[in-house]
Amino acid sequence: MTAETGRLGPHPLQRFAPYPEYRDSGVKWLGEIPAHWKLERLKTLASVRLSNVDKKSTEGQVPVRLCNYVDVYYNDFITAEIAFMNATATPSQVRRFRLHPGDVLVTKDSETWTTSRSLPSSRKSLPASCVAIIWR
Repeated sequence: MTAETGRLGPHPLQRFAPYPEYRDSGVKWLGEIPAHWKLERLKTLASVRLSNVDKKSTEGQVPVRLCNYVDVYYNDFITAEIAFMNATATPSQVRRFRLHPGDVLVTKDSETWTTSRSLPSSRKSLPASCVAIIWR
């Protein structure tokens, strides 16, 4: 934060002009936000799904392509072209954890927004389950 504005200072990768007006967010760690922004709790905007799909294959379960932590960590976008691991899941897990366009995936090792990934909204659903956290 800068002493003059109380807002985060310029970032070397910043490519957008600052907003004309800011207001206090009411959240100490967040500080000021653009005046026209509406502050919402994440839990009211998205559901968080903690995957419980196992990496092991089990006879009688549905074959799936498994999106692992490393797939999220090392790829800019999650696409069908990634060589996902083959595994199995129950029908209920397939329904709950199938990846959809616009999903944001966060691994247990994601420390900053730069290590979360999303499915491009122009893509179709992927027939893969995920061993990560899905914000939908």
